Amino acid sequence: MNESKISVRYAKALLSLGKEENILPILRENIEKLNNSIISIPELKHLLENPIIKSSQKLSVLNNTFKDIFHPVMSSFLSLIIKNRREAYLSSMARVFIDLYKKDSNIKSATLTTSKAINVNLRNTVKTYIAKKLDINIELDEKVNEKLIGGFILRIEDQQIDASVLGHLNKIRQSLLTA
Repeated sequence: MNESKISVRYAKALLSLGKEENILPILRENIEKLNNSIISIPELKHLLENPIIKSSQKLSVLNNTFKDIFHPVMSSFLSLIIKNRREAYLSSMARVFIDLYKKDSNIKSATLTTSKAINVNLRNTVKTYIAKKLDINIELDEKVNEKLIGGFILRIEDQQIDASVLGHLNKIRQSLLTA
């Protein structure tokens, strides 16, 4: 069985269980913490991907590390993953789970790029406006690019609104070059 099928099956199972138990946001938070730990701690990634290390040792490390942090359902899920020798796919399962969670909760990811960092009030205003206008829940990621000079670039999945000074200058330059 290939990696994507394995990841999708386990992620769907966790999502289904989370819905059933009404703990989806908790499971999302747990799986994000786990995935961030796997990414940021090379030793943890090596431990999980190493087939020589016994499953009991892997489970012991995970339980000792996350026992006070994870919901019991998440701990049981990790036990099942390790018992079935699927721990090398945990990062992939986490990515798939988060994608499925966002789809199920009608959450779209958006990136707001500005020339300077924006304050919390403006961020919340932008987030609320987008959510109401598009009738979606939004997760807003912010980036700063001083080359924009002013304005913003808003990207929601595959759509982009370029209202930056740099964008306008580039349009003017293109029209002058083609004229």
